[in-house]
Amino acid sequence: MVVISIKLHDYYQNRIASIHICPAFTDTSQAKWEPAHNLYRIGYLGSFGSKDDVKGIIEAYLQARKDIPNLTLKLIGNAPESLREQYAKDVEFTGVIAQSELFEQLYECDLLVSN
Repeated sequence: MVVISIKLHDYYQNRIASIHICPAFTDTSQAKWEPAHNLYRIGYLGSFGSKDDVKGIIEAYLQARKDIPNLTLKLIGNAPESLREQYAKDVEFTGVIAQSELFEQLYECDLLVSN
């Protein structure tokens, strides 16, 4: 398993035989690590077309949350209104964000998913 945060590495180190930290998008030596939450945050950044099956990501997250109740999912970008309405109670939707906010949004996530 590959994770992008120390927090997830620590969480899975006794559960997964092989786990590695792979920083994403930036040189993490320039970032400061200040865990400010007891949540495990999954983030998705991408398009929301039918080919992307974001609903499948949400359904997988909802299944995982049954075993890990402090798990959250953040969908970054312009999700369709139907998706936002259907999962408003379960998922954080950011909507369209400025490029200048992108790193901050990603930094808040412990794990990024794509498909």
